[in-house]
Amino acid sequence: MADTDDCIFCRIVKGQDQTSIEKVTDRVVVVQDVRPIAPIHLLIIPKQHIRDIRDAEPYLWDDIRKVVTEIASERKLSGFRITTNAGDAAMIPHMVIHMLAGITSDRAI
Repeated sequence: MADTDDCIFCRIVKGQDQTSIEKVTDRVVVVQDVRPIAPIHLLIIPKQHIRDIRDAEPYLWDDIRKVVTEIASERKLSGFRITTNAGDAAMIPHMVIHMLAGITSDRAI
């Protein structure tokens, strides 16, 4: 699926939005969420405009796992959550993975 000019996540990936970039790989960009719901709330955004996880290729999941593992190690996180929204549950039709840390296991999000 081609990227779109009206997609905020495509604009972030292209560097057209004033967002603090945390990490970049060949396939994803990691930024801080502008409306965090946890002390650490990062967005892992595929560079390719993909609607949701149902359209993601296995190699993208491998890259996401590597990025999450690197971030957890670099920040010495003892725990974290990763989550995504798909289809009608997503506010923006571009796949994004939320990485949340600094929360306890009993905290509802």
